Amino acid sequence: MTGHHDILVDSNVVIYAYDPADAWKQQRAIVLLDRVAVEDRGVVSTQVVNESYNGLRKRISPPLSAVDAEDACRDIMRMFWVWPAGAGLLLDAMRAARRYGFNYWDALIWAAAREAAASTVLTEDFTDGSTIEGVTFLNPFTESFDLDALLAR
Repeated sequence: MTGHHDILVDSNVVIYAYDPADAWKQQRAIVLLDRVAVEDRGVVSTQVVNESYNGLRKRISPPLSAVDAEDACRDIMRMFWVWPAGAGLLLDAMRAARRYGFNYWDALIWAAAREAAASTVLTEDFTDGSTIEGVTFLNPFTESFDLDALLAR
């Protein structure tokens, strides 16, 4: 991949793309994943892949089979740059959990984005529009979210 990978996509976006429970969120997630991939702007952390697999097996109804969840995660890993969790990332997440009061799993998402130089995280799990040390969190499931504006940056 040759893009600048400045948009980290969280697992909740991936999971919604496969969840028929909310058709609007499912369609929004599918479009978002496709557009970010086509623009070669996306990154996912190893944590996002792991959480996506688990969520596809347990959080949606009906859950995906193990094979289908694995295939979905393989697709995500082909679509986006995968950022590994090394020791520095883990320590940065611990610092962020302490300093900003994040739960550890959210701190890992923030730390992966920061380490990968992704300036934006698409997620439902942080305060929409907040910025911490250069990483901005946007909730793509709000009516005000503008994917075109994000991709135009």
